[in-house]
Amino acid sequence: MGATITQGYLDKPIFGIVSATAEELGVRAFVIGGYVRDCFLGRPNDDIDIVVEGSGIQLAEAVAAKIEEKERRHCNVSIFKTFGTAMLKWHGAEIEFVGARKESYRHDSRKPIVEDGTLEEDQERRDFTINAMAFSLQKEDYGALVDPFGGIRDLAAGIIRTPLEPEQTYSDDPLRMLRAIRFATKLSTPEQKFTIVLESLRAMRNMRDRMTILSKERIVEELNKILVTPHPSMGFKLMDETGLLEYILPDLLKLKGVESVDGKGHKEIFSHTLQVVDNVAASEIEGIAAGTLKDFTHPMRGGRRQFCGVGEDPAECVASLGGLAARHRQAGRQTFRPVGGLDFPRSRGSRFQDGSENIQGSQDASEREDEVCPETSQSPSSSYSPCG
Repeated sequence: MGATITQGYLDKPIFGIVSATAEELGVRAFVIGGYVRDCFLGRPNDDIDIVVEGSGIQLAEAVAAKIEEKERRHCNVSIFKTFGTAMLKWHGAEIEFVGARKESYRHDSRKPIVEDGTLEEDQERRDFTINAMAFSLQKEDYGALVDPFGGIRDLAAGIIRTPLEPEQTYSDDPLRMLRAIRFATKLSTPEQKFTIVLESLRAMRNMRDRMTILSKERIVEELNKILVTPHPSMGFKLMDETGLLEYILPDLLKLKGVESVDGKGHKEIFSHTLQVVDNVAASEIEGIAAGTLKDFTHPMRGGRRQFCGVGEDPAECVASLGGLAARHRQAGRQTFRPVGGLDFPRSRGSRFQDGSENIQGSQDASEREDEVCPETSQSPSSSYSPCG
């Protein structure tokens, strides 16, 4: 690993502060996870995870004190004693500190039983090999890559693989099945498609009923992250392929098949809807790049209004598929229909993950439906159009 790889990443002053502080405390510290992955991918990332063979909270407090001494400003540390973690903000970056640990799980819960552990034990509890890589912050081997599970190899090959057997990884925390799909969708580019290895796909199919122990809030969080990727359809197709979709958005499966209207075959609604979502993602490219979802409300039959976007129920993500597309229809001229004619509950008072209030979508009459709703060779029908 040459200096060109870590330039702009490990040369940030905060890492020197952490390194020096860890040495003073007599502990070893490492940068781990997504920040390391994105270093090799050349992607920006302001979320930094520091794992320490010792107390993460103690190191965070000592680093904050050193920052205050060097920069003559207060550095607040948020401490989460229950989880043994601490977080501080430094020049726009969020830095989380945690002690190296090993985890075990009860079958009916995704909440881990945590014990102190070594760096390698901490790495093997990670979800995927590409997220288990670490950079050393020790003076003697500063920047050295610690990669016991071949994450750098999998990253180069575009592979999503678990450090341990996938059955164990997904049984411990079934949310990782959705995360595998999210990472494959998020990291794929025109130059390199990321794929989930076959043994993981098989394990996801066999263990899909484990999704029932997850809270809907955690599921929605992952779905929203899939929606703000350049090609969300890839994620929904993987959910369908692995059988997760029936546990998450069963109503979306009702869109499958070709409807017959007056003896004429209509468009296949499931794939057509996913194409609409991709077209909307392409038209909302700035928001996608920022990783944000908008909230939209649109008139509905009977004077009701439909919420589309960030919410607390997976069904609202289905509404988003049609709702985001509906933004591109002429305002006030047509009645918005939920995707495939399905009806979903209205959500109120939702907030973005950053705490800001809902943003109501603009209804620009100059934007035309055919910019997001692909034409098909079948005869059109207004009764089942995912664009309205």
